[in-house]
This record gives sequence, structure tokens and C-alpha cells, in this order.
Amino acid sequence: MTYEILIRQEGQRYVAICRQIPGLAAAGKTAGAALDAIQQLLSARLTQRGASPPVIVEVHATIRSNSRLA
Repeated sequence: MTYEILIRQEGQRYVAICRQIPGLAAAGKTAGAALDAIQQLLSARLTQRGASPPVIVEVHATIRSNSRLA
């Protein structure tokens, strides 16, 4: 199964959510830290249910800046 992880910046931290599992979310100081954290949570959730832990196969990133260029 494919799990889509969305990462967005909220203030000084990044928040990662998994759309397929409501309520599964993690945060980190960087986007990479948020991704690592949610992968650990997803792995724990899946192994509790008897499934194999997830393996990251692809990462697609869109980076947007809130700052305006002068």
C-alpha cells in the first residue's frame, strides 16, 4: 500500500500528516525531521496491526517561500 505524507511549515516547525490514517501526525524542526518522525509512528501503527513497516520509495517535494523578493 502507498501512504501519502504531507509536510507543511507551521511557524518555526514542520508538521507531517498521513492522509490514509486519520490523526497520524508528527512534527519536527526540519521537514526531514518531521518525515522521520511520522515514518516511525507509521511503522509502529502498522506493526501493531500485524503489517510490515513502511519503506520510503519516493519523495516528491514542493518548497514554497512565504517571503517576498524585493
